[in-house]
Amino acid sequence: DEEYQTVEGALAKCSGGERILIQEGVYEISKPILIHCSLSLESSGGRVQLNCTGAMIQWNAGKGVIRGLHLKQRVLYEDDRIPLVEVLSGSLVFESCELEARGGAAIHAHGLAPGRLAKFIEPPDYSEEGLNAINQAIEMGMANIRLPPTVTISSCTVSSKRSYGINLEFGVTALIEDCIVSKVQDTGISILSCLGATVRRNQVSHIKGAGVLLYGGDETGPYIVEDNDIHETTLCGLEVMRECDPVVTRNRIHHTEAAGIYVRLQSQGTYELNEIYCNAKANVDVRDKSDPVFQNNKIRNGEHVGLLLRGECKGTYEDNEIFGHALPNVEVRALSDPTFRRNNVHSGSHFGLLVRYDGRGTFSENEIHHNSLTGVYVHKRSSISLRSNRIYEGRDKGVFVESDSIAKLSDNDISGNARKGFIFEPSKILKQTWKQWFKGAAWVVLSHFLWDLDDDPEDSYPTGYEVYTQDDYRGDFDGFDGEIVFTEEQGSDELPADRKILPPPTFETPASMFGEPNPRYKSAGWTGVVPPAA
Repeated sequence: DEEYQTVEGALAKCSGGERILIQEGVYEISKPILIHCSLSLESSGGRVQLNCTGAMIQWNAGKGVIRGLHLKQRVLYEDDRIPLVEVLSGSLVFESCELEARGGAAIHAHGLAPGRLAKFIEPPDYSEEGLNAINQAIEMGMANIRLPPTVTISSCTVSSKRSYGINLEFGVTALIEDCIVSKVQDTGISILSCLGATVRRNQVSHIKGAGVLLYGGDETGPYIVEDNDIHETTLCGLEVMRECDPVVTRNRIHHTEAAGIYVRLQSQGTYELNEIYCNAKANVDVRDKSDPVFQNNKIRNGEHVGLLLRGECKGTYEDNEIFGHALPNVEVRALSDPTFRRNNVHSGSHFGLLVRYDGRGTFSENEIHHNSLTGVYVHKRSSISLRSNRIYEGRDKGVFVESDSIAKLSDNDISGNARKGFIFEPSKILKQTWKQWFKGAAWVVLSHFLWDLDDDPEDSYPTGYEVYTQDDYRGDFDGFDGEIVFTEEQGSDELPADRKILPPPTFETPASMFGEPNPRYKSAGWTGVVPPAA
């Protein structure tokens, strides 16, 4: 064993495989440490702090370990973005370290970006002059090939005043676990086009950008994000983008100033057993033709929408509990077409489910209840299928379908809502021969039909009506496609014999309900049973 007065002196004597123990104290690193061999750099006990101006360590070697050190960076200029530790090649483990960056990322590990040269001159230089030198070296057969690094970051505390906390790019393989990432000016943990990354059991908080960013792309390996606590970020808690396909499970994502989970740019992924709550924007925001799977998540108590789907996205959403949001618990729009089943959507201050702006979707076996506004609201030009859902105990209507929309309903239980069970507004441009598709209409009442008097009776159609239900009504609406209306002929003859038929209500004139009627319209009166409350 030999003793050295400086860290640089000890490193200068290393040829590979050495273990350097640093005694307790504060050490000044005068220039960046360039490491080109395997070694271990560790604290011998007590607090060891290494200070530097600019970059401290550039790792380009085989296997290495940095353990128990406090690495602290200063910068000369406010716009410096030099990383504290840069990992170019080899395999490096950070264990029980404290990394405090003031310029660039605390840890920046990267291969070469697609389209760049896969060969380099040591140390690498990505300036224009450096790339020209690399080209010349390749032509002369003098350059070496650099493989992307492997990085393990365990039980570390990471902060960065002006940039990312941990930045991994282009072919890196990484494990980040049991770390505290906080007080970061940009993204807390950024993973871009890596061969594989696992992020588990970390505390990510007080971040000025996104908490965790996952970026896919060609030759991207598996990303796993599990058991993390992500909160108090200025942007979204977890952002998944560019065809990324991660596994995200058992995370708590909360109290961000934007979305909790943000999935975009044709990304996929499996998200299960997460708790997403109290975020300023949508707790979950999926867009841009993304197609994820959300299972068994608890999405709750947001200041915005609970689950927001837009931009032609798809996805499967099943067995989730979504409740307590200031805006709709679930909103689907802009040609999005999800499969939504066995979810419990309840106790919102707005709609339970809102489908609008050409929204689509298949919704089956869901419980939608105790919402302040309509349980299911279908906006103009939207098209959905509702099958075997329970929509009940709402403080407003059960289902509302606006004109020019398509709603296919079958085997739903719609009961106990404070106002009407259904309201349908058929389109004024759908001039079809209307057919009656409701089966067993004993507990349905239709009100104030207005029929368009066309020269051709076959082309007449109603322009507005409402549907009311008893609390124990169970609808069987096979085939409803938005072009369907009860005909004038439907009446007591079609009601089961064991149902009591109430007389239809009477009104003074249609004008008492609608104002002066258009002479092209006539009132079709009432059909059915159980009139609405006054």
